[in-house]
Amino acid sequence: MTEDGTYTKPVETSIGWHIIKRISKKPTPSYAQSKRRLQARIAKDPRYDLAKKALIEKIKSEAGLKENRDELKTFVVGLDETFLSYKWTAPEENAEKRLFTIGDDFVVKMGDFHTYCQRSVRQRAKRGTGVKVKSVA
Repeated sequence: MTEDGTYTKPVETSIGWHIIKRISKKPTPSYAQSKRRLQARIAKDPRYDLAKKALIEKIKSEAGLKENRDELKTFVVGLDETFLSYKWTAPEENAEKRLFTIGDDFVVKMGDFHTYCQRSVRQRAKRGTGVKVKSVA
């Protein structure tokens, strides 16, 4: 069918006979448009989140990631409202404790994490007041 409004001859399918009418033909979108549309649809699908989480867990296990969540929880519990401002200073007492390791070679200590938090104060300050410290951490 090449024109709108034309009909086909009767067509037999697995569910019976049909006559098909062409109402209109939409142009095929470009590759870039289709890609953006499909990426947006995939990102909204809950199965994408499951696959993403599974991939992250697989990478963590293959890399040999070992986390010390208790140290992180202790750090978060000790935060006060100055964490969202430039006045915050990192505690010094747990700086040598291990936060996580990847394999046998790469070790991140609490002191490294404190340094990161100290340097990223601008991002925390942008969130403004009225935000609970525990939700940021």
